[in-house]
Amino acid sequence: MNDQKIEQALNALHFEEAEALLQKQQDEKKDDNYWLLRSKAARGLYRLDEALLCAQKAKDKVEIAKCLFALGKVEEALHVLHSLKKNEGIKLVEASLLGEIGQVKKALMLLESIDPEQLKPSVRVEYETLYADLLSFQEKIEPAFSHYQNALDFVSSCQADNWKPLRRMLIEHNMADVFEQIEEEKLAQLHYAKAKEQMTLQKQSDLLISDLSSYEIELLLSSANCFGNMEDFDQAHQDLHKAYSLWLQKPPFQKKYFEARIAYISGLIWMNEGKENEAIRAFEHAFSIQQVLVKQGLDKEEHLARSAYYLASLLDDQKEKLALYAISEPIFEQRVEKEPSFYLSCLADIENERGRLLDQSESYKKAIELYTQLLKKHPDDLLAKESRLIAMINLWQKGEKELEEAIQKELGELYEWDEDPYFLYSVCQYLEADGLPWIAEFQKKLKPVFDA
Repeated sequence: MNDQKIEQALNALHFEEAEALLQKQQDEKKDDNYWLLRSKAARGLYRLDEALLCAQKAKDKVEIAKCLFALGKVEEALHVLHSLKKNEGIKLVEASLLGEIGQVKKALMLLESIDPEQLKPSVRVEYETLYADLLSFQEKIEPAFSHYQNALDFVSSCQADNWKPLRRMLIEHNMADVFEQIEEEKLAQLHYAKAKEQMTLQKQSDLLISDLSSYEIELLLSSANCFGNMEDFDQAHQDLHKAYSLWLQKPPFQKKYFEARIAYISGLIWMNEGKENEAIRAFEHAFSIQQVLVKQGLDKEEHLARSAYYLASLLDDQKEKLALYAISEPIFEQRVEKEPSFYLSCLADIENERGRLLDQSESYKKAIELYTQLLKKHPDDLLAKESRLIAMINLWQKGEKELEEAIQKELGELYEWDEDPYFLYSVCQYLEADGLPWIAEFQKKLKPVFDA
């Protein structure tokens, strides 16, 4: 068997070619390396059950762990890795798995134990990119971008020349996602534009890379979502339409996964546009597909949880809302390390809304605690401060009278730096009926601003 040619095809991401070469060898004696190569080819073609079976025949535990992870069986994958003596490659795989399930601190500790100088260039790119991703989850932006730049610098030294533009695209894509995460949308779009340029170069240099359309669809969806957050809805829908057209014309291997992703991003854009009915339909479609895919290990739980969360936020039916929150909440709790500001905000909103729906003091208390955690990270988060104040008022009205002083203090702080008095004025009107002696005086301070 010409193992070298097969390995070259695998390294070039030409998984169909590798499989064709393997099929020519079917009549020959099959050793462990044959099954390992077959596993890698099948995994690259997303035939994951077959890949796992081949990895088991090869008795290669690292490949078994990778197959289990691809099938969504993360705990089983980690158990396999823990049975091995750790080298640099195993540490890198384990760190990647830990980061995916939200155990960011553990993942970083593993990476810190790796000597990057011992890694070959292609593995060094993976190491630097993963390190950057994990730091970005912790909102350590400057060191994250230092590692992304290191990754870009090492791409030129990688042996597989045919997909260097794709490597650069993936790194630029991740950099853009970080800027989008911290609400620096203009900077995000600069990097999305660079990523699109690299994608164009990739298509000009090698179209035989397996499942190439999936990389471009994911990039277009990320860019569309960012444009939606910028309220540039024309451009958002243009990128969304390009992604959908590509999904139809060059179906990715994970067609149902991307059908759900397209629906989910559509929902976010419609929601930002204020078109709630369209957003509800999109989120319902994404959620229904993701429920099936997650059970099959073909989608991430957090994707399902996000669809459930946004769908719940738009629905009126109390029973449906609470059921969807019950799905998203435990998954968000497991992923808090992965994107703390986003998940803390979601968890706080869920508790606040649960308190309102069920008239439940305990939920308001949890919401206040979560908003406080969020504000320690981001003291200038106006929405978090306003939401915490509403939770305090609701709890105070349920008999927690010791909160009056905190409510008064919070209103005063918001008055000092809130550009928009309408929220404060509406809060005062809401509290007027409760006969608080200081409300009338506070309202007088707002009156000139409000009239203006």
